[in-house]
Order: sequence, then C-alpha cells, then structure tokens
Amino acid sequence: MAWLVAALMPELPHPVLLLRGEHGTAKSSAARLVTSLLDRCASQLRTAPRNVEDWAVAAAGSWVTCLDNVSDLQHWLQDAICRAVTGDGMLRRQLFTDSDVSVLAFRRVVALTSVDPGALNGDLADRLLTVELDRISEDSRASEEDLNACWAKVHPRALGGLLHVAVNVLRVLPTVRRSGLPRMADFARVLLAVDEVTGSSGYSTYTEQASRTAETVAASDSVAIAIVEQISSPWEGSASDLLKLLTVDKPPRDWPSTPSGMGGRLTKSAPTLRTLGWTVEKLPRIGKTRHWRIEPTEESPAGDDADDGDVSDTSDRPGDGADHPGVTGIAAGHGVSDASDTPAGYYSMCRQCGSPLLVPIAGRDTCERCRIAALRADQ
Repeated sequence: MAWLVAALMPELPHPVLLLRGEHGTAKSSAARLVTSLLDRCASQLRTAPRNVEDWAVAAAGSWVTCLDNVSDLQHWLQDAICRAVTGDGMLRRQLFTDSDVSVLAFRRVVALTSVDPGALNGDLADRLLTVELDRISEDSRASEEDLNACWAKVHPRALGGLLHVAVNVLRVLPTVRRSGLPRMADFARVLLAVDEVTGSSGYSTYTEQASRTAETVAASDSVAIAIVEQISSPWEGSASDLLKLLTVDKPPRDWPSTPSGMGGRLTKSAPTLRTLGWTVEKLPRIGKTRHWRIEPTEESPAGDDADDGDVSDTSDRPGDGADHPGVTGIAAGHGVSDASDTPAGYYSMCRQCGSPLLVPIAGRDTCERCRIAALRADQ
C-alpha cells in the first residue's frame, strides 16, 4: 500500500517493487493488476531491455515500468534502474542534425517480477521492496477471463480506497519525523504516515527486510564474505594490509588484485556490512595512505530501529486492546463516520482487530488482513 501511495507522488524517489515467488504464484498477473491502479498503459509488462538506450526509451514512455520474469539483472541494468527511480536523463544527438541535442529526462516508478533476480548490488538492494508471493493451489487457480471480470468490478473500489489513503497520508505527512530514517528516507516517511493512517506496522517490516536483503547481497560479495569469515575482532589498517590479510591461495575470479581495487570494493561493501551490524569506518590519512577500521558486532541497527515505526503515541490506535465503540483515534477526522452513522449492513470497524475499514463492503465486518489470516488458518 505504501508503494502505491508513494507512486502517486511524482516528486519523490520511489523504491523498486519486487514481486518474488516460485512458478505458479501468479507474479505476472499480480504485477499487471497492481500497476494498472497507477498507469493503464498499452503494455503493462515488459521484457528486460538489451541496452541503456532501449531502457531509457521504454522507461520514459510510461509512468510505471514493470519488467516481467527477470532472471539475471545485469550490472548496467541495476544501475539504470537506480537512476530511474531517483531521476535519470540521457543526451543524444537529435536525428538528422549535426549538433542539436535531444534530452530525455525522467523519474519513474519501477516494478520487477522474478523467481530469483540473481546477484544484486548494494545500491539496488537498498532501493528494493520485496513481496514474497505464496503458491496458488490447483483448486484455487482462476482463469484469466474470470480474473479480468472480477478485477473490472473491484477496480473502482480499490482505486477509491487507494486515493482515500493517499489523501490522509498527505494530511499527516508534514508531522512525520524527519530524523533517524534509513536510506530512501522520503519513502520511509510515507510508510510511517501510512502506518499512522491505517494502524499498520509496515515500517518495522521494512527495516527488518533491509537486514535480510543485506545478508543476500553480502552472500554474493566475495570481499564481504571474506571479512565476515576472517575478521573476528576489531581490525585497523590500510587497504593494502586488508588485501594481504584476506587474500587466499585461490581467490575468487572477481577478487581485487591491487590495494586501490580493495579500497574500492570495501567502499561498496561498507553499507551492506553496516546494515548487518558491522562497524566500517574510514580513518584520517597517515601520510598518503588511507586507513580503515573494521569491527564486528552482534547488534544490528535495523533491529534497534524496528520499533520506531510509530509516528506518535499508539495508545489510541484501533486494535491495541482499547474499547472502540465507533471510529476513534487515527480514523477520527479522516472521513470515516462513527459506527452510529454507518448504514445498515455496513461496518466501519474490523470486528477482529478494531482497525477502520477504509473501503466498507456490505456484509463484511473484518479488514483484509484479518480475512486473509482467517483463510490461512483454515487451510
């Protein structure tokens, strides 16, 4: 929900949505339906481009770009995606001219679907928002015809619910804290505002996911692997000293061969190691040599900040055990009427957790989260 809300704000950098799951989890169908809430273009899903120019033309042509079934994200494409979500541009010579320049500048919303995207660099991993999809059983699978017919009925209500949340997020966003935020701080503030509006806990999930993603990135980084395996106590020295300490008889193919190469790789690996709880710092130069300090620690900063998802006191939030006869706390003043004003057959609050039903449906007295939890419990 926070990704969708943030996508409605063109001035913000947007995280890259990754719908991930094994075969049979309806990744492509889910991506097509989710992105259609934002941009109903002629080609909802696209294949990975062959070069930077093809990517720039495709990304500039629509607000949402979804690459379907990517199996191996090349390094140039990962860099291009990072530039696209924060703001990118490309200069080309204008056709049929000698000196005129054509400028293609854009900032876009990007989504991916994949079984396994392969090795990720730290820059893209920091911008990634992963949603793991469950496998659909054979008796629950629907045809495209039925799915499209169902979506045609649900779409107006889903879009109205999204816009309802977005309006309330814009209302509370100026009061959301601006310090102690992770990378993609603008999106983190939107996520905190969504938690404030809906009573959810998405920010804590987001920070926990960042730690898991860092582990995945570190597992494909030969320098980070060597540091984790060989350094067990505080260490200080130059990149040349680190290269001598970590280099084995048969190093990996991507292993740096020079001190400057080790310094560059350590600079790239440092953010990932810090997310995993390590201390990696550049020290003042001694003569012409730059020194580093590396210190392992068992505490992860992501876990320390996991409880900071609340923008304000949550004692009035629905679902915290308090008695809520009508819509109170967060829902008050958000355009949701009190239970006494709700038409017959409609409910304004979830009977299970007490959260406000932002899009009331006749006969339904539970929110979507409680409904899905009940279905999984029955299975």
